[in-house]
Amino acid sequence: MAGSVHQFVYRQVVKGQYIIEPIPDYSFCLFESIGDGLGIAGALRRRFGIIGTSKILLKLAGNRRKFYCILFKDEIVNYGWAALSFCRHYDVREGDVVVGPVWTDPSYRSKGLAVHGMKNLINQMLSRGHSVYFVDTAESNWPMQRVIDKCGFGKPVFLYDRNGEIN
Repeated sequence: MAGSVHQFVYRQVVKGQYIIEPIPDYSFCLFESIGDGLGIAGALRRRFGIIGTSKILLKLAGNRRKFYCILFKDEIVNYGWAALSFCRHYDVREGDVVVGPVWTDPSYRSKGLAVHGMKNLINQMLSRGHSVYFVDTAESNWPMQRVIDKCGFGKPVFLYDRNGEIN
């Protein structure tokens, strides 16, 4: 279909925690509730504005979405989402975690922050009993495909477009 964006979908069953070396001066934060997000309200407001911050906090209120970020000097330089047991584009099972979207500030790219954030997220969710993870990205998004590979996802399990699965 002309104009459609094809997405690669990756699936991984994680059996053990990643060994993650800390990155000096950077900190990982996972937010599972509105209260968690209030702790860095200033950083959220600077990155997303008041309306964007409000949307994040509302998504956290639903209890199916988790927000994570990496902070550098009280600024959000990488962030992403995780959805529990839910994906709008393909079927997942109860307890599965769908990671994404993931974003890194252009000034901080190529420093391993996206891999660091995703591995930290997976470790946190694994400690809560979740072992199956999905992530998808556009077939043209080579940087994200490298992140996915470095997180151990292997080859895509299928390809879809916004109108449904195609392969």
